[in-house]
Amino acid sequence: MLISAAFGGVVILAVLILLGAIGVNWYTDNFGEVAKVNGSSINRSEFRDRYLVETFRIDYALSRLRDELAAGRIDQTDHDEQVQFLQQQREQSQLQQSVLARLIDTELEGQLAAEETVSVTEADVDAELVEDATRPEKRHAWLIAVDPRVLAGTATPTEADKQAARSKLETALADIASGTSWQEVAGLVSTDSSALQDGDLGHVDANEEVLDPALHAALFEAAANTPTAIVEQANGTYAAGQVTEIVPAAVDASFEQKLVDAGATIEAYRATARADLLRSRLEEKVVAGILDAESLQRRVAQIYIKDAPAKVRVRHVLFSPNDDPSGAFELPEDDPGWAAAEAEARALHAELAKLAGKDEELLAAFTEAAKGSDEDGADQSGGLLPYLAQEDLDTDFGTAVFAPDLESNDLLEPTRSAFGWHVILFDDRQPPANERIESIRQRALAPAASFATIASEVSDGPEATDGGDLGWVARGQLSPAEVEEAIFAEPIGQVSDVLIVPGQGFYIFKVAEEATRLPDGEQKERLRSTAYLNWYTAKRATADISLDPSLQVPTGT
Repeated sequence: MLISAAFGGVVILAVLILLGAIGVNWYTDNFGEVAKVNGSSINRSEFRDRYLVETFRIDYALSRLRDELAAGRIDQTDHDEQVQFLQQQREQSQLQQSVLARLIDTELEGQLAAEETVSVTEADVDAELVEDATRPEKRHAWLIAVDPRVLAGTATPTEADKQAARSKLETALADIASGTSWQEVAGLVSTDSSALQDGDLGHVDANEEVLDPALHAALFEAAANTPTAIVEQANGTYAAGQVTEIVPAAVDASFEQKLVDAGATIEAYRATARADLLRSRLEEKVVAGILDAESLQRRVAQIYIKDAPAKVRVRHVLFSPNDDPSGAFELPEDDPGWAAAEAEARALHAELAKLAGKDEELLAAFTEAAKGSDEDGADQSGGLLPYLAQEDLDTDFGTAVFAPDLESNDLLEPTRSAFGWHVILFDDRQPPANERIESIRQRALAPAASFATIASEVSDGPEATDGGDLGWVARGQLSPAEVEEAIFAEPIGQVSDVLIVPGQGFYIFKVAEEATRLPDGEQKERLRSTAYLNWYTAKRATADISLDPSLQVPTGT
């Protein structure tokens, strides 16, 4: 009896241990911590709920794309590109990491929203769910745009140039009103890339942000088959549109059932929608506070050099087998075309070699010979290639032109590549960026140096056309953050030290003046897209964020 009692006790103990293990596993699976943000925990149950919601969102977007393709409101190419993008997002490991990152942002943004007295009501969440379940209005849109810069041939059009562009568009619309088809006029007049499709923009979504805002608004205010008023787009072009089909918005009545069928819950979806709304409201308040308030700003110019390896610039004349560069890849080694191409290259090289030491005559003769090159456009370029890194070139061609000690106007021996045989005239060598930047700074430090002139000659940034002028800069306007910090730490009127941003390049600044002022129109456009991200990035950098070091991210399945 004692043995039986002992055995019964062991069984009971084993059951209790098993139940305890099940309980521990259940607690860990549901309430085990995956991350902590400023002391607030994010548990596995929250992770699993968010994972299922995001999976549903991607699958729902994929189903909508299928519907749009079937209805002819999207072409096959756009459909396939978007499907590929969504499927990459849905890949398990990528989705796990993005969900975890978003949960951390959700927690931190919730804390920041409380500090900024930003909130979201349940009615707001209700409206968000209706919007998510609604297929937005779509319109089949057409465009005619006229760029005044094409007429003027300059980067900055005059008022006369602008008026000429507007007048050209007015004439085009008058022709349409007189009976000429939109397609015919667009193909002849429009300077937009859509002219290749007779101005057809396809079906435009009411919520998309691809089109210029003024044009988008005009298209969605227009009646069908009625041209819009002429609008001036942000890029300076004048545009008018027309809508030939209007597909009204439609609410998917089965949205919530589809959500439940996918294994998610309405409560989890509402929590996700609430987080999205809170972030949006927080962004609106932060950006408005920056746009509407005076702040200390600096007018600054910069020289930016991309982080790049050494490059060379050469001229070449290409002789391809059978005069076909694209066909050389698959041509057999014993094809007579290879021998003929080599013979042509060596004959030209022998003629040019007679001009060695006579640089001007050699360059003139080479430029003339390039007119017979098998490379497209060589007759216009004289065979001159842009500065290229060795990794950008055919292996044998790159080895030849990156040989040490080559100097300007050195004529290289004929070189074979995958495209054919080349006769090459060396032009210039550009050291790697890290070797060039200090010499550029020393040049800018010279007493009579013009920072603007140097920037326009060497800077890789788009501002080089304006002599490196960035205009007025407010905090929150530029990224990465170290660029902005360097600008606001620099003494006014001096050439800065070199700022190195890993993975990007090298910066040199010169601050012209400082003032407390409101952002101007151009700054506001930049700040709308950068201010919140820069603000939040700084907040996130100071937050106490930790992950479970032994974390195996749950799959949610």
